[in-house]
Parts: sequence; C-alpha cells; structure tokens
Amino acid sequence: MNDIMERMAPISSSQSFPFQCRQCGACCRHVRESVPLEGLDLYRLAKYLKEKGEVSCVDEVLDKIVKEAKK
Repeated sequence: MNDIMERMAPISSSQSFPFQCRQCGACCRHVRESVPLEGLDLYRLAKYLKEKGEVSCVDEVLDKIVKEAKK
C-alpha cells in the first residue's frame, strides 16, 4: 500500500482520469450510508448522463440521487 501512495500524484479539478465503478465497495467501504459528492462531481455526472440521453438537466440527477438515498 505504501508503494501505491508514494506513486500517487494530485490532479487539478480541470483534469480527468479514467474511472468505472464496479460496485465492489472497495473505495467506499467505510462510508456508512452515502458517498458525498462535490459540486464538480455532480456537474460531471449530470454532463455524462445528459450525453447518454438519460437526463435532460442537473435537477433530474439530483432527483435520482435523492431517491436512491431514501431507499
């Protein structure tokens, strides 16, 4: 683990990196009920979902997140 931490480099908010959630729980296993999102996370998520045609605006993304959190 220390080897991985030593090779890590911070990125700026304008940079992106490849990521695909595999729903394994490894990255969020210590989160009890939800994964906090920053405004930029929400924007990127909404943009991605809009490009896929799954939502038409940020409010729809918020609605989906809130509905999932209430389950």
